[in-house]
Amino acid sequence: MTETLERAESLTPGSNEINETAVAEQRTRWSRTHTIWLLMVLSLIPGVVVAMFREEWAALPARVRGAAYIASGILIAAACCLIVMGGQKRSSS
Repeated sequence: MTETLERAESLTPGSNEINETAVAEQRTRWSRTHTIWLLMVLSLIPGVVVAMFREEWAALPARVRGAAYIASGILIAAACCLIVMGGQKRSSS
């Protein structure tokens, strides 16, 4: 309890405003997590199309379907690379 009070007393009124602006800037910034989630959601699009429009999907040429699956795989691989490389970058700095 006394440790908390000591830390609260040691802060100056101006330093609290600086911390709040830094937190606000961090919240509005597009982060690596947002990018990973976006890539994962985009990679699910072919599966959603197949589930909703099965007959139309089957009528598409094989190359179009294959390209959609390959693009989905590339998006998943990119998300995995961001996950793996992000941890290494943070631990080294």
